[in-house]
Amino acid sequence: MTLLPESDLIYPEDQITDRPERFLAAEIVREKLTRRLGDELPYALTVEIERYEELAGITKIYAIIWVERLTQKNIVIGKQGEMLKKVGTDARFDIEKLIGQKVYLQLWVKVKKNWSDNERAMQSLGLMTDSAVYLQPAFILQQHKFRETSLIIDVLTRDFGRVSLVAKG
Repeated sequence: MTLLPESDLIYPEDQITDRPERFLAAEIVREKLTRRLGDELPYALTVEIERYEELAGITKIYAIIWVERLTQKNIVIGKQGEMLKKVGTDARFDIEKLIGQKVYLQLWVKVKKNWSDNERAMQSLGLMTDSAVYLQPAFILQQHKFRETSLIIDVLTRDFGRVSLVAKG
Protein backbone atom coordinates (compact mmCIF):
# COMPACT_ATOMS: atom_id res chain seq x y z
CA MET A 1 0.00 0.00 0.00
CA THR A 2 2.92 2.36 0.48
CA LEU A 3 3.48 2.43 -3.28
CA LEU A 4 -0.07 3.50 -4.11
CA PRO A 5 -0.52 7.20 -4.88
CA GLU A 6 -2.70 9.17 -2.46
CA SER A 7 -5.87 10.72 -3.80
CA ASP A 8 -9.25 12.01 -2.69
CA LEU A 9 -11.84 9.42 -1.68
CA ILE A 10 -14.00 8.24 -4.58
CA TYR A 11 -16.84 7.13 -2.28
CA PRO A 12 -17.88 8.09 1.26
CA GLU A 13 -15.59 6.58 3.88
CA ASP A 14 -18.29 4.31 5.33
CA GLN A 15 -19.46 2.99 1.92
CA ILE A 16 -18.15 -0.51 1.30
CA THR A 17 -19.34 -0.89 -2.30
CA ASP A 18 -21.55 0.72 -4.91
CA ARG A 19 -23.14 -2.63 -5.78
CA PRO A 20 -26.63 -3.62 -4.52
CA GLU A 21 -27.13 -6.46 -2.03
CA ARG A 22 -28.68 -8.53 -4.82
CA PHE A 23 -25.37 -8.45 -6.73
CA LEU A 24 -23.38 -9.23 -3.57
CA ALA A 25 -25.61 -12.22 -2.82
CA ALA A 26 -24.86 -13.66 -6.27
CA GLU A 27 -21.13 -13.06 -5.76
CA ILE A 28 -21.20 -14.79 -2.38
CA VAL A 29 -22.90 -17.86 -3.91
CA ARG A 30 -20.35 -17.85 -6.75
CA GLU A 31 -17.49 -17.58 -4.25
CA LYS A 32 -18.80 -20.55 -2.24
CA LEU A 33 -19.10 -22.59 -5.43
CA THR A 34 -15.50 -21.72 -6.31
CA ARG A 35 -14.22 -22.69 -2.87
CA ARG A 36 -16.25 -25.90 -2.55
CA LEU A 37 -15.76 -27.22 -6.09
CA GLY A 38 -12.07 -26.37 -6.46
CA ASP A 39 -10.62 -28.14 -9.51
CA GLU A 40 -14.06 -29.46 -10.49
CA LEU A 41 -15.48 -25.93 -10.94
CA PRO A 42 -16.93 -25.55 -14.45
CA TYR A 43 -15.40 -22.60 -16.33
CA ALA A 44 -18.83 -21.64 -17.63
CA LEU A 45 -20.72 -21.06 -14.40
CA THR A 46 -22.62 -17.99 -13.26
CA VAL A 47 -25.20 -17.10 -10.65
CA GLU A 48 -28.36 -15.14 -11.39
CA ILE A 49 -30.60 -13.81 -8.64
CA GLU A 50 -34.08 -14.48 -9.95
CA ARG A 51 -35.96 -12.93 -7.00
CA TYR A 52 -34.84 -10.91 -3.98
CA GLU A 53 -37.55 -10.15 -1.42
CA GLU A 54 -36.89 -8.08 1.70
CA LEU A 55 -39.59 -8.88 4.27
CA ALA A 56 -39.93 -8.11 7.97
CA GLY A 57 -37.33 -10.24 9.73
CA ILE A 58 -36.25 -12.27 6.70
CA THR A 59 -34.87 -11.81 3.21
CA LYS A 60 -35.85 -14.42 0.61
CA ILE A 61 -33.39 -15.01 -2.21
CA TYR A 62 -34.08 -17.27 -5.17
CA ALA A 63 -30.96 -17.91 -7.26
CA ILE A 64 -30.17 -19.89 -10.39
CA ILE A 65 -26.73 -21.36 -10.94
CA TRP A 66 -26.25 -21.55 -14.71
CA VAL A 67 -23.95 -24.16 -16.30
CA GLU A 68 -23.53 -25.30 -19.91
CA ARG A 69 -23.79 -29.09 -19.67
CA LEU A 70 -25.71 -31.70 -17.71
CA THR A 71 -22.43 -33.18 -16.43
CA GLN A 72 -21.59 -29.76 -14.92
CA LYS A 73 -25.02 -29.62 -13.29
CA ASN A 74 -24.35 -33.00 -11.68
CA ILE A 75 -21.00 -31.75 -10.32
CA VAL A 76 -22.58 -28.62 -8.80
CA ILE A 77 -25.44 -30.57 -7.20
CA GLY A 78 -23.16 -33.36 -5.96
CA LYS A 79 -24.09 -36.80 -4.72
CA GLN A 80 -27.64 -36.68 -3.33
CA GLY A 81 -27.53 -32.87 -3.36
CA GLU A 82 -24.75 -32.66 -0.77
CA MET A 83 -22.56 -30.15 -2.63
CA LEU A 84 -25.43 -27.77 -3.36
CA LYS A 85 -26.58 -28.00 0.27
CA LYS A 86 -23.08 -27.12 1.56
CA VAL A 87 -22.75 -24.21 -0.89
CA GLY A 88 -26.18 -22.93 0.13
CA THR A 89 -25.45 -23.18 3.85
CA ASP A 90 -22.09 -21.39 3.50
CA ALA A 91 -23.58 -18.66 1.30
CA ARG A 92 -26.62 -18.13 3.53
CA PHE A 93 -24.37 -17.68 6.57
CA ASP A 94 -22.28 -14.99 4.83
CA ILE A 95 -25.31 -13.21 3.34
CA GLU A 96 -26.93 -13.08 6.80
CA LYS A 97 -23.77 -11.48 8.19
CA LEU A 98 -23.76 -8.98 5.31
CA ILE A 99 -27.38 -7.83 5.57
CA GLY A 100 -27.89 -8.36 9.29
CA GLN A 101 -30.99 -10.55 9.23
CA LYS A 102 -32.16 -14.10 8.53
CA VAL A 103 -32.03 -15.29 4.95
CA TYR A 104 -34.01 -17.95 3.11
CA LEU A 105 -31.82 -18.98 0.17
CA GLN A 106 -33.13 -21.25 -2.57
CA LEU A 107 -30.63 -22.45 -5.17
CA TRP A 108 -31.49 -24.08 -8.48
CA VAL A 109 -28.98 -25.42 -11.00
CA LYS A 110 -30.02 -25.09 -14.65
CA VAL A 111 -28.39 -25.85 -17.98
CA LYS A 112 -28.22 -23.33 -20.80
CA LYS A 113 -26.11 -24.80 -23.60
CA ASN A 114 -23.20 -22.67 -24.82
CA TRP A 115 -24.35 -19.56 -22.94
CA SER A 116 -20.77 -18.35 -22.44
CA ASP A 117 -20.16 -18.33 -26.22
CA ASN A 118 -23.43 -16.56 -27.01
CA GLU A 119 -23.51 -12.77 -26.57
CA ARG A 120 -27.31 -12.63 -26.35
CA ALA A 121 -27.37 -15.34 -23.68
CA MET A 122 -24.72 -13.49 -21.67
CA GLN A 123 -26.70 -10.26 -21.89
CA SER A 124 -29.87 -12.05 -20.75
CA LEU A 125 -27.95 -13.22 -17.66
CA GLY A 126 -26.80 -9.66 -16.97
CA LEU A 127 -23.14 -10.34 -17.74
CA MET A 128 -20.77 -7.90 -19.43
CA THR A 129 -20.02 -8.81 -23.00
CA ASP A 130 -17.41 -6.17 -23.75
CA SER A 131 -13.82 -6.16 -22.67
CA ALA A 132 -14.10 -2.95 -20.63
CA VAL A 133 -13.02 -4.65 -17.41
CA TYR A 134 -9.85 -5.94 -19.09
CA LEU A 135 -8.91 -2.43 -20.18
CA GLN A 136 -9.15 -1.02 -16.64
CA PRO A 137 -6.06 -0.30 -14.55
CA ALA A 138 -6.31 -2.73 -11.64
CA PHE A 139 -4.58 -3.80 -8.47
CA ILE A 140 -4.12 -7.55 -8.02
CA LEU A 141 -5.58 -8.54 -4.66
CA GLN A 142 -4.84 -12.25 -4.79
CA GLN A 143 -4.38 -15.10 -7.19
CA HIS A 144 -4.55 -18.83 -6.86
CA LYS A 145 -4.03 -21.82 -9.06
CA PHE A 146 -7.10 -23.12 -10.86
CA ARG A 147 -6.92 -26.50 -12.51
CA GLU A 148 -3.54 -27.40 -14.01
CA THR A 149 -2.77 -24.43 -16.24
CA SER A 150 -5.01 -21.56 -15.15
CA LEU A 151 -5.31 -18.95 -12.42
CA ILE A 152 -8.18 -17.17 -10.71
CA ILE A 153 -7.08 -13.59 -10.17
CA ASP A 154 -9.02 -11.18 -7.94
CA VAL A 155 -8.40 -7.58 -8.95
CA LEU A 156 -9.70 -4.22 -7.76
CA THR A 157 -10.72 -1.66 -10.40
CA ARG A 158 -12.12 1.81 -10.01
CA ASP A 159 -15.17 1.34 -12.25
CA PHE A 160 -16.03 -2.30 -11.57
CA GLY A 161 -14.82 -2.78 -7.98
CA ARG A 162 -13.56 -6.25 -7.09
CA VAL A 163 -13.58 -8.61 -10.06
CA SER A 164 -12.54 -12.25 -10.32
CA LEU A 165 -10.92 -13.21 -13.60
CA VAL A 166 -9.90 -16.59 -14.95
CA ALA A 167 -6.59 -16.60 -16.79
CA LYS A 168 -6.63 -19.70 -19.00
CA GLY A 169 -3.56 -21.39 -20.39
